[in-house]
Amino acid sequence: DEITPKERESYIGIYRLFHNLKQTDDAAIGALLRTGAELTIGNLLTATRSNKVEGRGLDVQIDEDFAGLVAGKRRGSAIDDQIRTAFRTAQAQADIVYDHLEPEALHAAKPQEETSLPELAQALEQAETNAELERSYYAQEQMQWQHSFDARGAAAAAEELVRFDAALTAVNLEGMQRIRTDRSGRTNVWDEMARLAGHVFDEAKQELVETLGEAEDYRQGYINRLDHIGDALTRMMMEETASRLDVAAIGLIRRQLTVTRRLAAQNSFEIPVEVDGQEVSMHVTMETDRTTRGRRISATLSTIDHGDLEMALTESGGQLTGLLTSSYGSEEEQRQFMEGVRRRLTEEIGRTVQGVQVEEQDIGILYRTTNAADKVTAGRGTLDDRSLLRLARAFIVSVG
Repeated sequence: DEITPKERESYIGIYRLFHNLKQTDDAAIGALLRTGAELTIGNLLTATRSNKVEGRGLDVQIDEDFAGLVAGKRRGSAIDDQIRTAFRTAQAQADIVYDHLEPEALHAAKPQEETSLPELAQALEQAETNAELERSYYAQEQMQWQHSFDARGAAAAAEELVRFDAALTAVNLEGMQRIRTDRSGRTNVWDEMARLAGHVFDEAKQELVETLGEAEDYRQGYINRLDHIGDALTRMMMEETASRLDVAAIGLIRRQLTVTRRLAAQNSFEIPVEVDGQEVSMHVTMETDRTTRGRRISATLSTIDHGDLEMALTESGGQLTGLLTSSYGSEEEQRQFMEGVRRRLTEEIGRTVQGVQVEEQDIGILYRTTNAADKVTAGRGTLDDRSLLRLARAFIVSVG
């Protein structure tokens, strides 16, 4: 039987629920376990909608009445091994649900508010799917990703997740690996989103670049645009006209958006830019040193002709200093290119960033080198977020 409009809206709500769980490291699950309430779809929906839950994972604080949940006695601050074990089990079940969130599977499972998380995970795993189309799609995926999903790539992705305090789940690891390959230009999730979300994505992508260093709160605007794209993709996935392959592609993109959104909350952004006629994902990070409280901004992108390029800048007393690096050697053509980038970078900073001084000699250049940010000590300057992000935008102009 066909999916009714009412069922479609219900399935969209469930998709948003589990997307939210991934964004918060399953904080709603942790809150329910802390209160002793049942892990039902209804209780999870109530928990995620409540503004009384703060924190991530098991590290949550909850209101005594917790938005009307019928809960057991609230636990003390010490979480015993039994609760930790239950949390890990529930996280695994939530991952199973997230991996099987497709219209056909949801329609076969017919979840209700009283459906428990284990029941939904089991029902979705057992739901019938079009095996031939599924095998075809994932065969294409395997060919596309086999060069990047190796042990070294997984280790690097895991290290970055830890750096940004993201949970080391299979979903997050896959999302991070996809983000890292997008940075290299070997794959391009932006093109895929443009194909699926159309004008919704085109507008959002343009705003991601145009508001860099201009918006009052770039981080929140960035997250809002990701959510807008995600909602558009979710609604498309639930449309009757959506093909099985489109549904699978949207599911993979949503996983990547989950990690991208989490990074943005930590002031680390993936921004689509065009370099050498190819659209790649530029990685921009604003960092505050935990010891010195100094600040630094870094940006990384890959080019076809000039390898992986990185910029790291910091400010102290109105003076900018920093480093440009290239993964290529210092051959004459590469040296001319990098010196041109440095010249254009200093010119653009002088034109667009107020309150700082920078000369070409203040920015070093290293070849056959990566991780520029690790080589620049964060200075205790006064630049605000907008000014730091303008430095990243100046890097885009200098490379382009």
